[in-house]
Parts: sequence; C-alpha cells; structure tokens
Amino acid sequence: MKKIKSLIRLLIFIIPKTVIAFKYDLFRWLRFSLRDSDRITKQQRQAKLLLNLHALEKGLSFPDPREGWGYQKAFLLSKYTHKYITDCGIDDLARLSVGVLDAFINDPLTGKSETLIHNVELLKQIGIEKKDLIGGVKFVQKDLINFNFQELYNVASLRSSVRHYSEKDITSQEIENAVKYAQTAPSVCNRQACKIHVFSDNFNDILDVQLGNQGWAHKANKLFVVTADLNFFGSVYERNQPYIDGGMFAMQFVMGMHVQKIATCCKMYIRKPDLDKKFYIVTDIPKNEIPIMLILAGNYSDEIIKVPHSYRFSSTNRTVNH
Repeated sequence: MKKIKSLIRLLIFIIPKTVIAFKYDLFRWLRFSLRDSDRITKQQRQAKLLLNLHALEKGLSFPDPREGWGYQKAFLLSKYTHKYITDCGIDDLARLSVGVLDAFINDPLTGKSETLIHNVELLKQIGIEKKDLIGGVKFVQKDLINFNFQELYNVASLRSSVRHYSEKDITSQEIENAVKYAQTAPSVCNRQACKIHVFSDNFNDILDVQLGNQGWAHKANKLFVVTADLNFFGSVYERNQPYIDGGMFAMQFVMGMHVQKIATCCKMYIRKPDLDKKFYIVTDIPKNEIPIMLILAGNYSDEIIKVPHSYRFSSTNRTVNH
C-alpha cells in the first residue's frame, strides 16, 4: 500500500512539475543560447570572438606547438573582428581581439597567409593604436606567489553567513572592489558572462517572489543578484556551464566582500517557472541572464552576533583517491 501511494504521488505531483520545469528551461536555452541562427545579439558576437581568441591565446602559451598551427581559427577571428567593429565599434574586446591576432602573426610558428596578415594590418589601421593592443600571453612565476596556505585558509575560515547587519551603507567603491575580485574566478574560455545586479533599500518585492524575507533578509543594506548570460554559451554540452561559472563568480564576490569586512548571506534562487517569470518582472533583469543566487549583505554591527555554527566535516570525507 505504501509503495502504491508513493507511485501515485510520483505520477500525479512530482513528474508533471519536473516536466514543466524542464520544458521551461529548454525553451529559454533554445531562445537565448549561443547557436547558429539568423538572430545574433551583441553578446553572442562577443562570445564568438572570445571563443576563438582564447583558443589562439592557449596555443601561443604552449611550450612546443606544432609549426603552422591555428591558421583557420585566426582567419575566422579576423573576419569576426571586422564584423564586430563594423557593427559595435571599438571597445576593449575589439582591442583584445586585434591584440591576439597581432601576437599570432608575429609568432614564428603560427600558420599565416598574406591574406591573414593583410586582414590584421587593416584591423590595426581602423583606429586601434599599437600601444592599445591587449591580449596574447603573459608570464608567471612561482616566486610571485608570496603567501601560504594557512594565511589564505585563515581568511576564508573566518567568513560566516550573517543575517544581522548595521545600518551603515555599503559604498559603491566597496561593491566595485568585490566585483573586481570576483573577476579573478575561472571562466570557461575566458567568456566572462557573469554580472552582479545591485538592489538598494526597498527590495521586498524581489524577496516576495523568493519565499519572502524569512524574518531577516529585509534588514540587509544591499541585495545582489548574480547572473550568467546565456548568450555566451552554446551547444547542449554547455547547458550547465552558466551555473558553474556563475557559482565560482558568486563565491569570489562573497569573498571580495568578506575581505572588506562586509557581512554576507547567500540565498538560493527558487526556480519554479511561475516565480521565475515574476522575478524577471520585478527585477527588470534581461531574460537572457540566468539568476544564479541572491546575496544579502550589510556592514557588521558593533556588538557580537550569533550565527549558525555550520560545522564542516573532515576534509578526508571529501577526498576520494582513484
């Protein structure tokens, strides 16, 4: 009898809701993800540039590349770059793309043709000066890493999820610092698809479509929404990548707040289709951006405050040797 009740519950409640959620996510993915179509946004143009130029940057960094490598990608990148500058103008991405192409044609082992060299020279003549070119490769060395494990662990282990804040404002500079730190997070093919949306003062309408303030969230000074832009992700094999990139970006943002002695608490994003639709309406976040999580933040109060212990189990339980 118990098994029959469980089966009925599965068939009537769980499976239909799961199918609705999957269908909702599928249609959003098909509508906004990077794929071959007649509709292409500026972000999708940027993604195509980043995918190709980062492939060339990786090749330029290899110690022993094969002679004549990379020609097709470089030629394609030169075409994409020309189209991007024509349609979108010159910005940091354009300078980055031309900079990588310049580094590519000046490397003795890369694959080149007169046409490619001519294309790159034309790109450099449309308003991008040599001194403004960026990208290619840089050099790192172990001796520059001048901190140890214990120092970094001590900083990270002092962070707790805090739900009680003072009335002092978080400044624009502190937010900018935290975003700058978040940008150190790894990003697939350096696509940098994540953003921080900042909401101040009255954000109860946002909380209302995310299970309410739960008795504490409305007391925060700022509400941050971390998003990842679907326009930067393509094939079905990348369907989970926005959440991975977004999660790492969110964690670095939280740590960027923490090192400035600003308290934070991460609030999971509830993905019921009806709540998701309402969330986009009240936040005015573009629909091509996937919410990863909410982060409530505020300055610490002067008194000692209580937080959940949130005990961490032994690291040996999280390590599996194969």
